Amino acid sequence: MGSKRNGKPKGPRMISEIIRLREAGLSRRAIARALSCSRNTVDKYLEVSSQTAVAAASSYRAPWSSQLDWDHVRKLAQVEGEPLSDVWERCAKSGAVAVPYVSFWREFKRRYPSVPLEMHKIHPPAERVEIDYKGQDEGFGYYDRIAAVWVPCRLFGAVLCFSQMFYARATHTERQEDLLTSVALAYEYFGGVPLTTAFDNAKAAVTKAHRYDPDINPEFAMFCEHFSTAPLAMRPGKPKDKNLIENSLGVFWRWARRKLLKRRYYSLAELNHALRALIDEFNDRVQRKYGVSRRQKFFGGEKDRLLPIPQRSWSHGEWKSPTVHPDCHVQIDYNFGASGIRVGGSLQSAASSPLPIDI
Repeated sequence: MGSKRNGKPKGPRMISEIIRLREAGLSRRAIARALSCSRNTVDKYLEVSSQTAVAAASSYRAPWSSQLDWDHVRKLAQVEGEPLSDVWERCAKSGAVAVPYVSFWREFKRRYPSVPLEMHKIHPPAERVEIDYKGQDEGFGYYDRIAAVWVPCRLFGAVLCFSQMFYARATHTERQEDLLTSVALAYEYFGGVPLTTAFDNAKAAVTKAHRYDPDINPEFAMFCEHFSTAPLAMRPGKPKDKNLIENSLGVFWRWARRKLLKRRYYSLAELNHALRALIDEFNDRVQRKYGVSRRQKFFGGEKDRLLPIPQRSWSHGEWKSPTVHPDCHVQIDYNFGASGIRVGGSLQSAASSPLPIDI
């Protein structure tokens, strides 16, 4: 029985020829056919050459780079969110470096290849709040003693993008009334209203999703007008457009889940009362990345810049499109009335009033 034979290693001339043909634009199959070797051999030496090139590039240090404290540069770019171009401009003005920005950027990427510099989001104070619901989680809810059933709940979250001040609330559903009530309570918790409110394309907020010109739900648009905030619908299928609330909901739930679910609750109000205590504790925790808590950043540079909350409270309404009967009345939820009633700045169904009122 013959032993298994290994392929003969290729010489430096063959290896250099593989690399040369690859740099010339030939495919791996074409290189193997031209040099009369297998594609596995071509893949092997191309991978080795790429790893060698990466190691050489990462180990190289430009002679001028020893003049800078690169750990401080990384802190400015990654922790404090300052654009790398601004750091380079300040260093150039002080005389610390005399190289173009591309050389400065390349030297930074050699030392910190995992630090993202593209599409870095910078949020001014009080400019934006992001809202969203977390996915369904087993065990989050309360036990109804009267009906003797378990009532599952959904977790709503809102976060101010500058300070990352966080608010959460449990609701029965993700319907529009629960959503708008939760957003209004988030504004009250923050003590003000930001300039814009970012959300996804749920039907409660967006009637028809579009990448550039979405149709905002009429009731949600009136809600934003009432609080003087601009609705900001994110692109469909792009959760990174509101990455702060996605991340904050996950971090909060992983931290609070064990504390929240170790006891049983018997009403939605009792569940939200326990949730409020955990929210306050969560906002007071010191973030290791920044060295301060969310509440400290909030009161330090964002609280005073929020818009004031309107004195008149928001009144939720539901939009209906019923068929008008010959007697100029409509039927809504088995009740007859006029075609619509405007209450508290929103259009409500006529079933909410015993008297028909014309538009």
